[in-house]
Amino acid sequence: IRGIIMVQREIITKNTFKKNLFRNSEERITNRRKRVMVTPAANVDETNHEYILTIAAPGFQRKNLQVMIEKDIITIAAAKEASEESCTHDRCEFDYTRWKRAFSLPDDADALLTRARYKDGELIIRIPRGKKGNLSGITTIYVY
Repeated sequence: IRGIIMVQREIITKNTFKKNLFRNSEERITNRRKRVMVTPAANVDETNHEYILTIAAPGFQRKNLQVMIEKDIITIAAAKEASEESCTHDRCEFDYTRWKRAFSLPDDADALLTRARYKDGELIIRIPRGKKGNLSGITTIYVY
C-alpha cells in the first residue's frame, strides 16, 4: 500500500536478548554514535472553557521551546545543542535535541489568548474556547 511504511520487529526471547546484549565491541561503538529522532508524545484534553495540549519534553529549558500559531495551525518546536558525548550508553534510541509538531485548532479555539508553560519536563499549552480572534500572520506564544 502506497504511503504506509511497515516495520518488522524481532520478538526478543532470552537467547536473542543475550545475543544482542553481548554483541562485539565494534558494533557497540557504531550504535553509540547512531541517533534516533523522536517526536514527543502529546495529550490533548478539553474542558468547557479551554483546550489543553500537554507535550512530554524532558531535558529542555523554556528558551529551547517555541510555540507559534498561524491561521488554524499551532506548531510546537524545540531545539537545543547536542554534544557528541551526550550519549554514553551502548545504544542510543532516543534523542530529544530537535523536534517539531503541528496540530489543527478547532473552530471555537481563541488562539489569540493562548498561553504556554513549561514545568517538570512538560509543555502545557492552554487555548481558551470562545469567540475566535482574528490573527494576522504568525503569532508567537511566549513560554513561561
